[in-house]
Amino acid sequence: MKSKRHTFLLLTIVALLLCNVLCGCNDEKNPPLEESADSQSESLQETDEPTSPELVIAEKGTSIFHLVRPENASTEIVDASKKVYEALAAVGINVEFGVDWEDYDADPKDRYRYEILIGHTNREESDALGKELLNEDYVIATQNDKLVICGGGDEATAIACSRFIADYVMNCKGSIVLQRGELLRYTTTYDITAFKLDGVDVKDYSIVYTVFTYKEAATRLRDEIAKYTGRVFPVVTMSKAGDKRIIVGAPENASAVAPCTAEKFFALPDNSTNHVIEQKDGTLLLAGKNEYAVLDAVETFSATYLQSTKGELNIPDVSTEHTLFVATPLADGADVRIMTFNTLGTNGDNPSVRFPLIFETVRRYLPDVVGFQEANKTIHSAVLEDLTDVYDFVNKYHDAGAPVNYTPIMYRKDKFNCIAGGVEFLRSRYTGTNTKSYSWAVLELKSTGKRFIVLNLHGALISPAYNLEGMTNAVEGAAWRRDNVAQLHERAVKLQTKYGALPTFLIGDFNFNKAAAAYSDATALGYVTAEKTATQHKETGTKTTHGIGSAPPSGKSIDHIFYQGNTTVFTHYIVRDETALAASDHCPVYCDAKLN
Repeated sequence: MKSKRHTFLLLTIVALLLCNVLCGCNDEKNPPLEESADSQSESLQETDEPTSPELVIAEKGTSIFHLVRPENASTEIVDASKKVYEALAAVGINVEFGVDWEDYDADPKDRYRYEILIGHTNREESDALGKELLNEDYVIATQNDKLVICGGGDEATAIACSRFIADYVMNCKGSIVLQRGELLRYTTTYDITAFKLDGVDVKDYSIVYTVFTYKEAATRLRDEIAKYTGRVFPVVTMSKAGDKRIIVGAPENASAVAPCTAEKFFALPDNSTNHVIEQKDGTLLLAGKNEYAVLDAVETFSATYLQSTKGELNIPDVSTEHTLFVATPLADGADVRIMTFNTLGTNGDNPSVRFPLIFETVRRYLPDVVGFQEANKTIHSAVLEDLTDVYDFVNKYHDAGAPVNYTPIMYRKDKFNCIAGGVEFLRSRYTGTNTKSYSWAVLELKSTGKRFIVLNLHGALISPAYNLEGMTNAVEGAAWRRDNVAQLHERAVKLQTKYGALPTFLIGDFNFNKAAAAYSDATALGYVTAEKTATQHKETGTKTTHGIGSAPPSGKSIDHIFYQGNTTVFTHYIVRDETALAASDHCPVYCDAKLN
């Protein structure tokens, strides 16, 4: 192998002599190539001599290095490797370009000695430097006689390649001489600092897909874990999996995924959209009977375990069959989860596409009590009626049985008794529509007998479409919303007088933010917001309104959860997963609270 490389080098030099052309990045101060050809060949050829403190990548345009990338590299790594190759060529440095594939019987000692390694190749130098890198980390370093350019994830590797080009290639004048050791390292931090399964760190795990159909879900899981933990797990087939594995897909039998048996999974019908998440003895399984169910399992895993975790994530042995409703667990110590959700009615693009996503969002977060807004007759029939296996209405309609209640409260009938409830229109509103109302309920926890009050509204506004001459949303509309707060508080006082000083929640799309006078009115009446007081997790500085399918921008929210009374709020959460963002133009908002 060495003689072939030396022949190639000498032929290159001869060709250059015949053409009387110097390397593209030599300048006039360098001696002609023919005067130093012998010394170049001698200095750049491979020897077994002890290495010097420097590693010569190229000298006067000549290099004996090979550029190597992983055989099964992603498009991003292929493109990044090509850019390095082309950048070197642009300054007159020509290197051979290949992949890390080799015969299984090949002796590693017969590999090229001098290599530029891009990404996680099968060379030990890549492994030594790359295995501890997190998703956005990267390193440029020399080890042995290799130059390693590697990131934790593919994007980080591409960034590292760009840094190498900018810092070491663009102005090199044909010679690149590097000090041995680490040249450049970039690191960042992540919300989740440790990821464990029942106390065991999973840093040496692989994500395994059972058949090719589920490779997309496995890749999605890898990306979700990398986003929150920085860990980038290899995605492999079952045949290449070891004992440390996160399995994604449909197992053919229980023994294939032992010690996870997922017995409930095998009872599901083949066309089921349900899924199973199970962790047993250090093996994690995300399973479904089809690709859609498996993708849903990945989204559920991310929402349940990744998105709201700070610090250490430790998943105990757990087996859950998600037959209809997927619950993101309540915060530790909480009694209830209360959500507000503006459904957008039948407005917006493709409401028939959005309706299942509204259902899926409620299913995933499983609030104990949810107050909807813009719930017109179609929303009732297409979405809310499908929830009645688990939920019950406080009231579907106004007193006379019509019209439909646009601001209904629904509650989990397995957990609560409804002691009293009602709905009425806001007295300050545009009367040309039925959308602006509020509902109220007194609910009782079956397990403890604790009671609380919930009032849900859609605040008034003045739209140009109303053609209310001489009236503006900024002036008259603001006065309406102040009266909306007063009307809710009047109802709350009546209920507290009748049922006792119960914890009371005011929830909904208020159509005002915390800079409004109506917000100040609410706080002056003794109400505080979950956004401000949540003790474990709270989100501020994000608007809850957005374009359908787009992430909400920074700003002040108009969807609030106010409360008063002897209550502890642990979590204030603005739901921003892909399903929820595509379901409506409002983010659902929920809080987890303890009724003291």
